[in-house]
Amino acid sequence: MDYDYNTEIETTSNYYDSYDDYYSDDEYEYTQEIINELNNDSEYEYNENEEFSSDKLIISIKDFNEKYPLINWKLYFEKVFEKYGIAITDESLISEESNFKYVYEFLKETDNKDITNFLEWNIIKYFLDIGTRINVFKNIISDELYQAKIEYEKAYYNEEDIDDEEEIPIFEGDDPNSKCINLVDEYMPFALSKYYAEMKFPKNIKPEAMDMIENIRNSMIDRIKKLEWLDESTREHAIEKVLKIKYSIGYSDYVMNVENIYNNYKLLFLTKNDILSLLIRITNSKNKKIYDLFYNENYIESQISNYFFDLFSKTYIVNAFYDSMEISMIFPAAILQSPKYDVNQPDYINYGNIGSVMGH
Repeated sequence: MDYDYNTEIETTSNYYDSYDDYYSDDEYEYTQEIINELNNDSEYEYNENEEFSSDKLIISIKDFNEKYPLINWKLYFEKVFEKYGIAITDESLISEESNFKYVYEFLKETDNKDITNFLEWNIIKYFLDIGTRINVFKNIISDELYQAKIEYEKAYYNEEDIDDEEEIPIFEGDDPNSKCINLVDEYMPFALSKYYAEMKFPKNIKPEAMDMIENIRNSMIDRIKKLEWLDESTREHAIEKVLKIKYSIGYSDYVMNVENIYNNYKLLFLTKNDILSLLIRITNSKNKKIYDLFYNENYIESQISNYFFDLFSKTYIVNAFYDSMEISMIFPAAILQSPKYDVNQPDYINYGNIGSVMGH
């Protein structure tokens, strides 16, 4: 069966709107009571004779289950982490907030249906936040719901000038193609970077651009050597700093590796044919990559730095910038295109265009 994007948007939008009729006033009030109890001071948060602490306790899953038997915590953590390939056992360690016991006492006295309603509304709120924060997902919620959220934030934060500006997408059109590209840009930048580099960045551009940078750097070093107002020590440090600068031209090796692309987005391939499932899978996919980077036996800090470096260095965005943490200058493939740069035009034109960007 062919996938009808517009029908899916309408159906999902109605799904969100229908919650106004799904819950009774009493259920809404009970849900709000839970929120208030968890957010405000109460008899469960602390008492005058006990110190309120932000310290955390490292505890095994088995001990945590015995301490707080209301919920099967082992099963809970198994379900949470199975998608990341992390095995949970009785001896797995977790971090317990020292004040969790007060929340637990409150949950013990709260009706299960009220807790369920509370969790459902939090899930809805999470995806509502995504829908209002990211332009490409705004279509799944109604204008009335969007405005209600803005008014709620104004009242909650006691501010009249809540910034409700949307993130500016690559394409501002409402047609399906624009929406699709904006979605890929937001959540699959590595794949789009690889595709753009393969389609628009011939291999001969990289060495040509690198030669330009080397010439500009050497010219800078020559100028530093001739500056009479610099003492010898300062001059040496300045030249040393220039020589330490690294350069990224066009794209990184990471985004051109098919295996890396697959590992980043393989969870998305399991998505059901609806937008809500897509949102969930997108969240899981991004979280899994973080777990893969931090929670492994071969933890390498530079790999994490390189991942986030590549994440924000999209090859298809016309941009150039300096990364002070990596002491690196980045020139994505998109800025090394005509009219900024063209291997077929005279050098003096390229130096006047992209050369001025490299030099400044």
